[in-house]
Amino acid sequence: MTARPRLELVDADRPGPRLVTEPLRRRVESVDVLRGIVMVIMALDHTRDFFGIFGANPTNIATTTVPLFFTRFITHICAPTFFLLTGVGAGLARASRTSAELSRYLITRGLLLIVLEATLLRSLAYQFNFDYQVTLLIVIWALGWAMIFLGLIGQYLSRVFEEVKGRPIYLLKQIPRDNQRST
Repeated sequence: MTARPRLELVDADRPGPRLVTEPLRRRVESVDVLRGIVMVIMALDHTRDFFGIFGANPTNIATTTVPLFFTRFITHICAPTFFLLTGVGAGLARASRTSAELSRYLITRGLLLIVLEATLLRSLAYQFNFDYQVTLLIVIWALGWAMIFLGLIGQYLSRVFEEVKGRPIYLLKQIPRDNQRST
């Protein structure tokens, strides 16, 4: 990140602002906290899959326990939250990037997520084989496509915005004087 100069009151003993050139990095803590909570919930759910009772269906009310049911139930909000945070992150990144840079970033990040899901995660995390007879494309793949479409839509909307930015907000009715019709 490049350092942008900013005016800041640094010393109370010296009157007036001073030019400071340290890089300004601000993170929105509430977004990070929400992302961390969702990651912990997903980690608990995934470890339950590996270390819990094999074959136990947490959604079968007849055979499950209350904590097992609710840990599985609450994970259903995790994927939509990841999608929400993808959009929030893109919106926050818009403050420090141009529309073209943000679109390029989102499209390349989306392609990277799709490639990782279809290769590394598919072979080493989900199915543990390399034959590609059956391939499950899950949340990370969908997030990748969401980022690609977000980048494409953002680029389109920014071009439309730039095109109409200089237009007046009202329309004037123009009547040509040469060939007016009499009614």
